[in-house]
Amino acid sequence: MGTLLLLSRMALLRQNATPAQVHITTVGGSETFYGRFGFAYQDSQQATPDYLQKSYAVNLSTADIDKCAFVLGHYTWIHPDFYTTRLPGYHGTGYSSA
Repeated sequence: MGTLLLLSRMALLRQNATPAQVHITTVGGSETFYGRFGFAYQDSQQATPDYLQKSYAVNLSTADIDKCAFVLGHYTWIHPDFYTTRLPGYHGTGYSSA
């Protein structure tokens, strides 16, 4: 699911604004996931006394954005339980099944 979201966001970048530099901050352990897409370490800052927030960036060309759109246009992903899973809904009294 994370791959689909990332590719979707990058495919929506305006091609007339390329080359584009995309910056992200990650949660611990996701650095290798973003590294697969070319994101490289930029810097870090101490967000809280016990959490070091790291940021990464990647440069995208028009061809890179086209590749994202191509992949999204040629693959379909449906969760195995798509037709049977009930998502939680929010009602004034708290969470319940929708």
